[in-house]
Amino acid sequence: MHPQAVYDLRVTIIHARPKIWRRLVVPADISLSGLHTVIQIATGAPDSGQHFFKDSQKTIYADPAWDDLPKIKPSCDVKLERLMSRPGDRMAYFCGSDDEWEHAVELLEITDADGRVSGAHCLGGSQQNRGDGECRSRNFSLSAVNRALRRLKV
Repeated sequence: MHPQAVYDLRVTIIHARPKIWRRLVVPADISLSGLHTVIQIATGAPDSGQHFFKDSQKTIYADPAWDDLPKIKPSCDVKLERLMSRPGDRMAYFCGSDDEWEHAVELLEITDADGRVSGAHCLGGSQQNRGDGECRSRNFSLSAVNRALRRLKV
């Protein structure tokens, strides 16, 4: 039996000033839909439901409701390890109404869980959540984020 691979990710909200980022640890086999939920919890963003990922080949992975659009693949069955396999790999994540929040997702490290890690958790992040009309500025609480992530089944 092979140990479960774990990904150490840095998720940065593009164009946010001051810089907003989170460092997340997730199972390598998490679905993109599951990663969407983890990012939403970690950044304190309301879940608008509207989101998509874009890999380095410019393929778009989105909710199956978007399947009528050309060149869009459903995100619910795609595993993160399929799109990112080496430290330094990157992809984009967009969410919110009109996809106004662009994030860079970077794979920092791959490790074996060895039974120490289950689910997703946050290792740290910048001190401010984004402050727009949808999500008012508030202090980032690592313990609150991890409590919410522990309730999540990924």
